[in-house]
Amino acid sequence: MNVAIIGCGYVGSEIARHLSYAFSCKVKAIALSKEEVPQIKIPSWQQEAVIVNGDEPSLFSVLSNQDAVVLSFPGINNEKRLDTSSNRGFGNEETYLHITKNLIKALTLNQKSTVKQLIFLSSCDVYGNTNGAWVNEDYAIAPIKKHIEIIFQIEKALLQVSNQYLTVSVLRLGRIYGLNHRQNYVLERQLENYSSLCGRTISGTGEEFLNWTHIDDVKSVTGFILQHKLPGIYNLVNDLPIESGECFRQVCKSQGFANVEWDSSINTNLPNVRVSNQKLKSVGYRFIHNRFSVLD
Repeated sequence: MNVAIIGCGYVGSEIARHLSYAFSCKVKAIALSKEEVPQIKIPSWQQEAVIVNGDEPSLFSVLSNQDAVVLSFPGINNEKRLDTSSNRGFGNEETYLHITKNLIKALTLNQKSTVKQLIFLSSCDVYGNTNGAWVNEDYAIAPIKKHIEIIFQIEKALLQVSNQYLTVSVLRLGRIYGLNHRQNYVLERQLENYSSLCGRTISGTGEEFLNWTHIDDVKSVTGFILQHKLPGIYNLVNDLPIESGECFRQVCKSQGFANVEWDSSINTNLPNVRVSNQKLKSVGYRFIHNRFSVLD
């Protein structure tokens, strides 16, 4: 199978490696910036790395002879914007929406398109704050932040072009954790981001639920969806969400830092929601990791 991966941050590059080794896919790694290229570490005979600016003609060209596309925009599940009171997004929302619209044109207007599957790695942040209630894929989405609204717009735009010739799948991920082939890079990122708050007073109660996704399951589920051609939306998160207080306790303890103090009088932007992964289990996927741990 020929698979094009658009967006080669640490998630996209890990998926590229996995599909190359585990499924013998011929991967075309499509970087959106020069900074992404060094992260692409897969066998040269199994991949081709190109850089595009996301315009329509460039996507027409690079998607030639591809069977599937994985859309993995760097930053959508970046932990740096998830700590306390910041209301900012990851900065590239409008660009990603523009690329998505051009991708749709490249797939639907090109009569010679060979792409039969499209997978978008989205975010469970679209569910917003439910005060700790459980949600599944049928939950009514009502984003309250601009960057989350744009992620949801990308989802809707892609799902609307799903038909008998093109299977579209949306995977809603939590915060990414776990080790990868670059020697703890993902783990070091999350420890750096969260450790910077250790010993400080931050907004919230410590009882807000955080939903996490191990990088191993991101890779594995992507291959599973491709293999079984599963359409629709799937929550890709651990079985059990973890309270923010427990999450910070683990991180601060592992780094030898003082724990955080919580101030419930300050509004927090941590979305308090528990996301169910039962739909993904119901189609036969068995999770590799069930609960967040800094030791994973």
